Amino acid sequence: MKKLIALLTVLALVLATGCAGGTNNQTDETTEPGKTSETTDAPEDPSDVTHAEDVNVDDKPQTGFLLFEAKYPERIQRPDDNGFGDDYDALNAAYEKWTGSRTAYEEYDASRQEGMNGFVTALTRALLGNTDGDNKVCSPLNVYMALAMLAELTDGATQQELLGALGAKDAAALREQAKALWDANYLDDGSVTSVLADSVWLNGSVHYKDAALQTLARDYFASVFSGEPGTDEYDDALREWINEQTGGLLKDSAGGLQMDPLMMVTLVSAVYFRARWGEDFDARNNTTETFHGAKQDASCEMMHLTDGMDYYDGKGFSAVTKSLLDANGFRFILPDEGVSADEVLQSKEFADYLTKNGGDGWEGHSLVALSVPKFDVTADSDVIPALKDMGVEKVFDHSAADFSPLTEDRDDIAVDKVQHSARVKIDEEGCEAAAFTAVMAYATGALISEPIDFTLDRPFIFVINGAGGTPLFVGIVNGI
Repeated sequence: MKKLIALLTVLALVLATGCAGGTNNQTDETTEPGKTSETTDAPEDPSDVTHAEDVNVDDKPQTGFLLFEAKYPERIQRPDDNGFGDDYDALNAAYEKWTGSRTAYEEYDASRQEGMNGFVTALTRALLGNTDGDNKVCSPLNVYMALAMLAELTDGATQQELLGALGAKDAAALREQAKALWDANYLDDGSVTSVLADSVWLNGSVHYKDAALQTLARDYFASVFSGEPGTDEYDDALREWINEQTGGLLKDSAGGLQMDPLMMVTLVSAVYFRARWGEDFDARNNTTETFHGAKQDASCEMMHLTDGMDYYDGKGFSAVTKSLLDANGFRFILPDEGVSADEVLQSKEFADYLTKNGGDGWEGHSLVALSVPKFDVTADSDVIPALKDMGVEKVFDHSAADFSPLTEDRDDIAVDKVQHSARVKIDEEGCEAAAFTAVMAYATGALISEPIDFTLDRPFIFVINGAGGTPLFVGIVNGI
């Protein structure tokens, strides 16, 4: 363990990124994201800064369970127009500096993620399909990042199955894709909050190989923790970390997580997103309407706005993209009358629309009279059945899983739990969303014209876009 901590200390000296990201919100409150460590003023190019982290070189952490704390880039903040007075040159210079810092987000090329499109489509269909009239939501990007970390800890046929499901030709290509997605989708600039975070939770009684953990810390910005699984203190630390990174939006879901004494490693990936609408809804225009749900009709508060939006008229569904301030849009997808949301999810045209921004139905920027209910959708999903349908089997088999890159202490490790939890809510001002994926591996023995009327008064699908149109969140509202 001394060797591990020493190497993590060396690793901290070469990480070229800034402060730790995260949030300290309570369940139904929106506050500024909190920082887990001291921050410094953002440089002209945050990627040029190297931060050193003090790590105690003892057998066990001196403070809590933390062995290594990831340092995330501190994004340049959006200028405050009121802070420059009449100095327009300074204001323009500040805006140029800010927009220049958003290059990875603004210029991310979605075509480079061609390999992962199959995974996104299969996962979305598996986790959102067969709703039985219930609301569902997931974050494809969040699950992808968690499974990419898992692939780094496996080898042989076990890793090949994971790479195949994730659409990567090899581990190096997967690592490159994950790093590009992370860099493009990490924003915390005072306008948009899109904070990704990863962590690794180790069994303190097991000897782990340094190289695998170094890769997760360096390339996946993963904080590393060590403790005694099965204790309330270690479980509380895990839940607290998740709540910090997800703005407290998923406290109930995180509250059910427990690490069994035979837990060998737990991987957690989290994402928190918050953005304002490009044009707010005016609450004075809200009306009380009937939402014709999959199970029953219900009264709801409907928001209304007529504005220019990108409109898509596809086979079996139509869609509009409502702008988000300084972020990619929020898509509302309405199945045609007589077509179910499940049918749309299974269609090829929707898959292309979701992953490639493709299809022939784009009508361009149109005047749309949008009516949408305020909603708050939460879902917990077991990802294992979906992964098995994608051909991932060995990582769940204690006699076949190959975790040799992680440790040589045990050869009976397998994944027994992959929990994905997500929540998305919208109101007049904007949207807030969070998700986490927990992967738990155990040893044997554990378990301009006329506006287009677009009224969402029946089951519909929604998508929050990340960089380059990457589906950050996808959900179904079957009832209000």
